[in-house]
Amino acid sequence: MAEWQPTNRRGLYVRHAKRCRSRQGKRCTCEPSYRGKRRSPLTREPEYSRTSKDRSAIVTWLEGGEKATEAVQERRSAGPTFGELAHCWREGVQNGS
Repeated sequence: MAEWQPTNRRGLYVRHAKRCRSRQGKRCTCEPSYRGKRRSPLTREPEYSRTSKDRSAIVTWLEGGEKATEAVQERRSAGPTFGELAHCWREGVQNGS
């Protein structure tokens, strides 16, 4: 099976067919597949997109992760949520602090 090769866009990988002339440094003669790799905005673990023939779908998926990361960071800097405060208050009531 063909290997995934990085492209000039960070996180975007392409795989050409075995018979594709791009393997000899020539113009592509196949319909390549694409996939993306990004870090999860919550866990910071690597995650991969589904394989697709549509390059723009993978680029959109990658950009969605960047926007989600910004939103998570903004949310964390805003302080605790009402639910988190309520949980702390309930624990304090139960343990008498």
